[in-house]
Amino acid sequence: MSRPGRWARSPLDYHAHLLLPEGEHPSGVLKARCGDLMITGLTQHDQPPPGLRCARCHLIFLADASVR
Repeated sequence: MSRPGRWARSPLDYHAHLLLPEGEHPSGVLKARCGDLMITGLTQHDQPPPGLRCARCHLIFLADASVR
């Protein structure tokens, strides 16, 4: 079974965002599946952390989970 995804909390909006897979980020930043960019060095989680979530990333996460 594949990993459910990597999540990081944005310091700008304090929402958890689903990150693109390793190797698909632009140089020097982390890119979320919704298109938002974040600084590197953020704590990454294998599951959505508690608290606010980006609505777009959450819908992508649910769609990906239903395919698995």
